Amino acid sequence: MTNLKSENKYEFYDGRHDGPHHRKCIDDTITGSSKCVAYCENKIHPGFLTEKLRVNHQCLEKECDYYLPKPTKSKRVVCGEDDKYRQLLMEMVISATRSMEGLRVMRASQDAEGRWVFYYVAISDYAFDEIIEEMEEWFNEKFVFEKMNSSFDISAALIFGVKPTTHNAAGNE
Repeated sequence: MTNLKSENKYEFYDGRHDGPHHRKCIDDTITGSSKCVAYCENKIHPGFLTEKLRVNHQCLEKECDYYLPKPTKSKRVVCGEDDKYRQLLMEMVISATRSMEGLRVMRASQDAEGRWVFYYVAISDYAFDEIIEEMEEWFNEKFVFEKMNSSFDISAALIFGVKPTTHNAAGNE
């Protein structure tokens, strides 16, 4: 299982509803989006959670794998639906690749065939099959990862935020 079980998935469920006032909770009640604090993916009782439901079900105490917290509002201003969707995909991919040390996803764009391409830098090789499979199932779209062509030093600088080393003709720094 990948790390796609993240707070970013909450937005997937929240986005499937029209308007701010129609969220079906796990107890079959309907509430407004502002009262929801999480979503439960448990197949026995999927739905949104209010603070009261979360406390009653002890979701946090149990460290429930089905619990998806409502994300805090992003400070980034997003222009347009395409940008919001791209941001959501990037957040999910960054979350899913978090355990892949020495890798950083830099950007995402759609290619001419309609596939979402995630461009990344890495200092090692990684397999993305499991992440791609899960995302394609969730979003019903095609995804690919493409490694950006950069030197080890440049990749390390981008990943770890360090200044790349430079060498003079004599090989000294």
